[in-house]
Amino acid sequence: MMSEFPDDRTVNIAIPQEWVNQLQERSRQTGRPISELLREAVGQYLAIDILTSSPSPVELELLKREVSDLRRKLFVLEKTAVSLELLESRVATLERRVGWGTVTPGLSNPPVVDDDDEEIYDEPDEILTDFLPD
Repeated sequence: MMSEFPDDRTVNIAIPQEWVNQLQERSRQTGRPISELLREAVGQYLAIDILTSSPSPVELELLKREVSDLRRKLFVLEKTAVSLELLESRVATLERRVGWGTVTPGLSNPPVVDDDDEEIYDEPDEILTDFLPD
């Protein structure tokens, strides 16, 4: 098998199964091989800054993928923010149309009153005394 770098060395180490699981999950999420993730982690541990040295073609490809992934995530977040703003604006408009500050679920169906209901046409003094026993 040909190495990605001509002077690469292979290192075998034993790591806990939990780390293996986390590496597999991160690899699945990012679409990057576990070997790249480990190489990046070792590089960070040794304080190797990819941007200060000439990046290899593999490192450039890795950076391109990361930038592409970040752009996709930013697009989704911006789209979500715009959707939330539109929804918030729509809710505010509906609240103004209904005339309520907030919509209360129990008040969605106001009581129905017949046109011939005489109690609606009570005199003011009758309205004030209707609740008293006769």
